[in-house]
Amino acid sequence: MGCLLNTTCLIHIVDADAAVRDACAFLMEALGHAHQTWEHGQAFLDQGDGHRPTVALIDLRMPVASGAEVVSQLQQRHSTIAPLILTGHGDVPTAVAMLKQGVVDFLQKPIQAEPLQAAIQQAWQHALKLQHLHTWRVCEHNLTPKEQHIVQLMVQGMTNKDMAEALHVSQRTVEVHRANAMAKFQCEHLAQLVHIYWQLHPQ
Repeated sequence: MGCLLNTTCLIHIVDADAAVRDACAFLMEALGHAHQTWEHGQAFLDQGDGHRPTVALIDLRMPVASGAEVVSQLQQRHSTIAPLILTGHGDVPTAVAMLKQGVVDFLQKPIQAEPLQAAIQQAWQHALKLQHLHTWRVCEHNLTPKEQHIVQLMVQGMTNKDMAEALHVSQRTVEVHRANAMAKFQCEHLAQLVHIYWQLHPQ
């Protein structure tokens, strides 16, 4: 059983140990997942496909960019790759701590098929959420400064009349900026825009 939905789910296997890579690849084939293997973290980071929703199994201990360094880079790039950490018994405390840094879950070696499949499904859902955030960031980037200001006032609950008075413009001007902003985010209702805004700017 592969990934949910009608979308191809690619699993990256990032581990310096060839035997581990081969074992993970075998499990991926058995579970019906497309996969790609990487010998170290830097090679994976350099592959440049950071905004396609995918899942990555990342070994914690690697030369040329450790698992922690890879996860940190993915976060800085606002990547849509959802990371799962592969760890030996002695590294469990470190892996647990990394859950606060954007890691979806960690798996202890040797990896078993059932927990691996459950972790992949969870990570895939997280990757889709990351893709939504990336799309919304692009939409927000495309707003004009005036549209950005209008959106900030909208999510505070201000009416068109209130915004017009606060900005010293006509209500028609506010309505135009508001409509443009809603269209760029592809929102039909204010509640949708508010939800997106707070996803992008959590308090």
